[in-house]
Amino acid sequence: MDSKKTVLVCGDPIYDHNLVEYPVKPDFHQESPNTTFTESEHGGFWYLADMIKCVCSDISDNIQLEVPPKIDKNLAEYIPQAYQIWKHFDRIVAGPNEKKEDGKVLRIENFLGCHTPKNHHVSDRIKAGIITYKDILDPDILVIDDMGLDFCKSDREWPRALKEGKYLKSIILKVSLSLGMTTLWNHLKDCDLLDKLTVVISVESLRRRGAEISKALSWDKTIEEVKSEFKKGVSAQDLANCKRVIVIFGDEGIACMTKDPTKQIQLERFIYNPDYMEGSWEIHRKGRMFGTKTIITSALVRHELFPDTCPFFIALTSGLQAVCGVHDAGAGADKFNMELPLEIVGEIFHSQKDDKKNKEDKSKDDKKKVKDDVKKLNYCSTYNYDLLYNKPIVDDDKNECNLLKDVIGRDIEYVYAKAIEIVLHGTSKALEDIPKARYGKYLTVDREEIQRINAIRNMIISYRDNPKDTRPLSIAVFGCPGSGKSFAMKELASHLFGKDLAVLKFNLSQFDPGSQDFIKAFQEIRDKSIESQIPLVFWDEFDTDDLKWLKSFLAPMEEAKFQTDGKLHPFGKAIFVFAGGTCHSFEDFENLRYENTGSKNRAQMMRGGKKDNRDFKDKKGPDFISRLRGFVNIKSANPPKKKNDQSQSASQDDYSYIIRRASILRSSLEDVAPSLFNNDAKIASVSTGIIRGFLMTKEFLHEARSIDSLVRMSSLPERQKHFGIAQLPSEGLLSLHVKDDFIEEVRRGELDAIIIEALAEACHKAWKEERKKQNWKSGTEQDKENKTIDKAGKIDYRLVEYDELDENDKENNRKTARLTKAKLTKVGCSIVRKVELEKNDRIISDFGKELIADKKTLLDELMLIEHDIWLRNHLIRGFSHAQKRNDDLKLHPDITEFDKVPPADKVINDVIIRSIIPTLRRFGYVVVKKDNK
Repeated sequence: MDSKKTVLVCGDPIYDHNLVEYPVKPDFHQESPNTTFTESEHGGFWYLADMIKCVCSDISDNIQLEVPPKIDKNLAEYIPQAYQIWKHFDRIVAGPNEKKEDGKVLRIENFLGCHTPKNHHVSDRIKAGIITYKDILDPDILVIDDMGLDFCKSDREWPRALKEGKYLKSIILKVSLSLGMTTLWNHLKDCDLLDKLTVVISVESLRRRGAEISKALSWDKTIEEVKSEFKKGVSAQDLANCKRVIVIFGDEGIACMTKDPTKQIQLERFIYNPDYMEGSWEIHRKGRMFGTKTIITSALVRHELFPDTCPFFIALTSGLQAVCGVHDAGAGADKFNMELPLEIVGEIFHSQKDDKKNKEDKSKDDKKKVKDDVKKLNYCSTYNYDLLYNKPIVDDDKNECNLLKDVIGRDIEYVYAKAIEIVLHGTSKALEDIPKARYGKYLTVDREEIQRINAIRNMIISYRDNPKDTRPLSIAVFGCPGSGKSFAMKELASHLFGKDLAVLKFNLSQFDPGSQDFIKAFQEIRDKSIESQIPLVFWDEFDTDDLKWLKSFLAPMEEAKFQTDGKLHPFGKAIFVFAGGTCHSFEDFENLRYENTGSKNRAQMMRGGKKDNRDFKDKKGPDFISRLRGFVNIKSANPPKKKNDQSQSASQDDYSYIIRRASILRSSLEDVAPSLFNNDAKIASVSTGIIRGFLMTKEFLHEARSIDSLVRMSSLPERQKHFGIAQLPSEGLLSLHVKDDFIEEVRRGELDAIIIEALAEACHKAWKEERKKQNWKSGTEQDKENKTIDKAGKIDYRLVEYDELDENDKENNRKTARLTKAKLTKVGCSIVRKVELEKNDRIISDFGKELIADKKTLLDELMLIEHDIWLRNHLIRGFSHAQKRNDDLKLHPDITEFDKVPPADKVINDVIIRSIIPTLRRFGYVVVKKDNK
């Protein structure tokens, strides 16, 4: 590194007063039952400077950090004072498998606000010389901490570098509130500094000024709304003119909007945690911690100073991990420690440092534990399709986003390969990079379902935390019988309420109209409410018996009261879940209000001038709907119906049902036959024919219930080690849940596990032999232990026999092998048994001799597809292009178009593809291409 780089930090000064309450167990009468004390700290731009120093500690010899000196406590009255109350909250283990830990940590319970000095103005502060900057005109980075106080309103305390502006190279502006027409913003705009400006802002600040960005529904929807906001929303008028804007979504995501060469602001990348939505990290971690924007701003400073050692993705994901780590650790447990957040951030940004030192230092071990926990958090990134050979067709005007397809691929064969992986390895591993809603055992990756269930989640949280809302929270849930309607809502509520959840279930089809069934049900609800619980009340099949029950719910839904013996009896807060029995969606139920609805939707009814259904109105249907606050449609485990077609058939536009089937099958196997998972990796011993039957059958007669029933009907005793066709129930019993095509699919089978393993081994062998030809070596035993991959030294620890690979590396080869069919299907080929070869097929003995439409050989086409798969997997994980490979920093020379890939790496794709045909031939399979002549 050359001469030192200068970072000048300025902005609003704050003096923080932390009111900390400690619970004390007294031993003597003269001791108080509790102790409260105040500890004051320098906040504002001083805290930001401390955080930058911490994040940049690995390059401290190469930077010069300039910031006004901290003031003495007796001068604190000259600057704004902020107050917050700290209390102890439960500690939760970080990561996807969350659980409560022993002990508590200090976090902020209430922020009491900030007041400006009553007896001193900015002019007094200037006269006293409290805030002084060095006369630096051209810092490498000017960092501004705008907290919406004096700094943005007047230039009297600005450093000279900001006032003159013309020598500035880069500006990072951390904004606490919306920009508005402040003196600071006008100066940046009038001095043409926006092209040098990066703004760090929270999504809440954008929402406060009118941005239409929903909260915690789905990452797909969030991405679309952010792009729309900067294209035609409020931000299009100001923020869109900046060089870059970083929008922070709590602890879980970041949108990076950047100007392209045409000076148009575009989504450079969106970083997201696929396991959490905005705000869900903190939902079980009560209390607040400040510093989110401070940490992200510091990470950006570190990136801008020396991007080669801190790439953009690494900087921001380390920042998000640090935010989670700070929240997780709080300000200590036994003793209030505002240095702890800085120490936690240092541990996360410089994880390799001092791991072997101070092993006996308990505080060091605690910090390392927090670091290790949050380092397990997984962050993914959107990517630019331009690098791909098979670019998806996307309507830019609609800002469409489909993260599921971006991760898996756009064709149904890729989805099928992922579904097999789910059954064999489980959802946690197979779906680790896919956005999902997971509440207890309920899981969905379908965007529409994610948005609906998360909307209900947000509604329940708001209802739970609002004591003034005493009317029942009424929600309708629809789906085909057996689709898991009640299961989904119960798992969601259990996730939010934990052990305190009381569940009541009433099936209205079993109620006797002349009995006291309703009164007894409401009395049970009242009993639970009196116990200070919020019961989850299921009213199953509420739409049966010609809707005669609807009118009985109107008063309880509206007034939280029920009538008996001429008297009204109130009950407390409750969540009413109305599960449909005859209508499979809310739209089906709502359409009952119109005559002659057929299959048309409500909009079509209105355009067609259809009349209201008088009978539906008389049965209080509209009144009932008006009292609902939300609804969920639980999707089918069967293929969606095609438009204008009542028959069910697979659609490549919506293939999430295959993932849904795989998740249900895996869950059922785990519950019913744990002996099938006979290794530490929890790999299911299930034949590929069985998996194919469950995934590819046209219809399960009773939805998800049929999948679970078939597993339970199969011969899987306690010690059964494998699930094959012999374990299935008889064909007569199968007919209870599936049609004849199920057993046909099972018998047709798929590439067996032994073939997949052979393809994986052949793939590895071809790769290994080619690398050895290029003079690569497996390295020393230390290299193998550290899993060293060093391109410059041509060392790769995986240059060993297939049997010597660890399970993760073997699985990476198996993933490539499972995609064999998908890749061949993409180029118009298929895999068939040689004995089944039809006369109009042509065996492909040499990829290089077969031509396709664009005059490329099949081998060329398959190499491009192979690179696309590799590229997509790495882009999702945040890799970017660099001349030298560094997996820790997510840098790789192959992150580029295939034509620009180094020749030595191109050959790898070639030899891997050429290993396919001879391996398949060993098992009696051939690759064929239809002869279209």
